[in-house]
Amino acid sequence: MRRYFFLTVECVRPESNPGSHFISDGIKELVRRADPEAILQDITLFSYRNIDWEVMLSQASGIFLCGNPRYEPSEKPFFWLTELLDHMKRAQLKGIKIGDLFLGTAVPLPVKSLQGTTEQLLSYARNRNTLKTLALFDLVITRDRLSQNICEELVEGCTLLPDSTFWAKDYYGIEPGEKRYNCVTLPSLNCTPWLLKELYKIAERLAKEKPTYFLCHSPDEYKLALAAIPNIKNLIIIYDPDALLRFYSNTDKLVSCRLHGSIPALSLGAHIVNIAMDSRAMAYAQFGFNSISYTDLKGKEIELKFDALAKKDHPSADPFVKLFTERIMI
Repeated sequence: MRRYFFLTVECVRPESNPGSHFISDGIKELVRRADPEAILQDITLFSYRNIDWEVMLSQASGIFLCGNPRYEPSEKPFFWLTELLDHMKRAQLKGIKIGDLFLGTAVPLPVKSLQGTTEQLLSYARNRNTLKTLALFDLVITRDRLSQNICEELVEGCTLLPDSTFWAKDYYGIEPGEKRYNCVTLPSLNCTPWLLKELYKIAERLAKEKPTYFLCHSPDEYKLALAAIPNIKNLIIIYDPDALLRFYSNTDKLVSCRLHGSIPALSLGAHIVNIAMDSRAMAYAQFGFNSISYTDLKGKEIELKFDALAKKDHPSADPFVKLFTERIMI
């Protein structure tokens, strides 16, 4: 019986990001399809201890990083780029399979060209060192074209697949529900008063059709919305991933500034306008749709063209299952 460990967020709490749960839980759903008998366990990225690594190194068949932004225009070290990658290399030396699954890249908008941005990001030593380490991994999966471009510079066999959050609903066993209301999901990034006010105008437009909620994934944007919009109506916060998916299952139209709100809602039959806050929104294009830059909302009323994905057009899990079987389960 194989035992897999997933380096991800650890628990549900108001300040945590439910989108991070959707990434790792979607990955675990895909791994279950490849290896149904395996034991799947999480280890926190934020406060892991040496004893946790000793346990993993003695028990694990595979250890996987889950979907964080791996490349940014910065030399600032992140928590996963120091001793964490060294631990991963130690695991591989012990014969444990290692992977970076559905990694992304975070670059401020606009992204003018893929090649130019790739070259810009690889001018940073931090990104080059990360890329060299990933070249040693047994399995590397990206979720957007920019991340794939970067990885292709050095990582043999890296593969671009649709974002894992599409399968989070299956991990939780949640089906599409009645489409009873509309929703506007607030951003965590660039959550400025002008943007909140423009988003609230959109919520008021949608409210002419159905009850419409102004949704926050965390307390930070909740407090900002209260401060920016006097007499705000239908402002809610949902940070629990199971509760949030159930909410999205009953959403008809969603205008979302959260990529990992848009994709799970798309999988549950919602009609989506995805607002891009940075380059991570490029993952939405893997489903055949374009995003709108948040800067396009300033001072004008945009036409809302909603995207929807018929059941017959849902992406298949088979490419992941094949890769995982060939690279990890051998």
